[in-house]
Amino acid sequence: MAQGRTQYEIIQLDSRMPRYGACWKAALHRLDQGCKQLDDQVQSRLALSFANCFLEKAGIRTYPCEDSAPLADCLANVDNNGFTAYSNFFTQTQNICFFLQSQMWQELTEETVNRLTASSAQVMLSLLISYICVSGLLLLMYLRKEVNYTSVTNQDPHSTIMISRHERTACFYCL
Repeated sequence: MAQGRTQYEIIQLDSRMPRYGACWKAALHRLDQGCKQLDDQVQSRLALSFANCFLEKAGIRTYPCEDSAPLADCLANVDNNGFTAYSNFFTQTQNICFFLQSQMWQELTEETVNRLTASSAQVMLSLLISYICVSGLLLLMYLRKEVNYTSVTNQDPHSTIMISRHERTACFYCL
C-alpha cells in the first residue's frame, strides 16, 4: 500500500506540471473511475494511459487507445520501451487502487465513528433528562404522599393545592 501511495503522489505532482499535466490529469480521472470496477481490462487500460503520459514526458512514442478499440490492437505495435512502461504501470495501477480504496474506507470509517459518537452523546443526554424527570416525579410522589398523610391528620386543604402546582411544573419540564 505504501508503494501505491508513493506512486499516486508522484502522479498527482506530474498532473500539476504545465506541459504534461493534462495527460496525467486525464489519467488520474480515469483512475478514479476505474478503481471502482477494477478488472484486468480496466487495469490494462489504466496502465496504458499512465504509460503514455510517462512516454510523452520522456519524448518517446506513445500508443493512444480509444475506449472503443480492442486493447490488443492498441498494444500490437508497442516497442520494448512502451511495453516496459506499460508493464510497470500495470502493477502500480493495482497498488494505487488499493491505496485509494483503503483511503476511502478509512474516511468512511471515521465518518461512521463520528456519527455513532454524536448519536451516543444524544442518547446519553436524553437518558440523563429522563433520569432527572423520573427522579423529580418520584420526589413529587413522595411529597404528595407526605402531604396527603399530613392533610388527613391535620385537616389542611391548602397543602394539596401547593403540591399540585409543583406536580404540573415538573410534568411540563419532563414532557
